[in-house]
Amino acid sequence: MKGRNPNRLNRIREQLLSEDSTRTEYINQRVISELGGIIDRVLKEQNLTQTALARRLNMHQPDLNALLHGRSEHLPTLSTLRRLSQGLGVGFAIHIAPTGVMRIEPEERSAQVAEVAHNFDVV
Repeated sequence: MKGRNPNRLNRIREQLLSEDSTRTEYINQRVISELGGIIDRVLKEQNLTQTALARRLNMHQPDLNALLHGRSEHLPTLSTLRRLSQGLGVGFAIHIAPTGVMRIEPEERSAQVAEVAHNFDVV
């Protein structure tokens, strides 16, 4: 890996995760980054622009851009995740471990999830 030192990065990550004051922020930023990657991939697959998606979601394009590039100041709300899911036609699976570690990934069974969600639709 030219220009990178994986051992140094691992030490920094371990330090961030060992301190209560930085662990939550690190985990939140990691989830935002994962979500941004999912959205970016789906935008490319659907040949959709950020502007078009933002209009579809009734969202400001700069806010969507910040989310896409991991610069969002806060974790997206459930309402925002729901709008993203509906606007992209992709389900999201959010995993939260008892340790507080979280991850988000695209839900491969989005059709099944949509059917179940329809039965328990919350507005």
